[in-house]
Amino acid sequence: MFNQVLARYKSDEKTNKIIKGVQETDICWLGGSKWAGKSVMRISVSSYKTTYEDIDISAKEILRIANSIE
Repeated sequence: MFNQVLARYKSDEKTNKIIKGVQETDICWLGGSKWAGKSVMRISVSSYKTTYEDIDISAKEILRIANSIE
């Protein structure tokens, strides 16, 4: 079972802005990395206490931040 996913948003600049924006919230935390020379968000679920609701809240926050930088 995978507990980590990489995601990218349109460009390195926008991806890095989303990473910074998410890290400034208290909703969740994700890190930045590189994949094939491009910036990506590294999102991990590493606690057995994480619920589907937690994942939905985190995904909505990531999308909110992404939409705010367009």
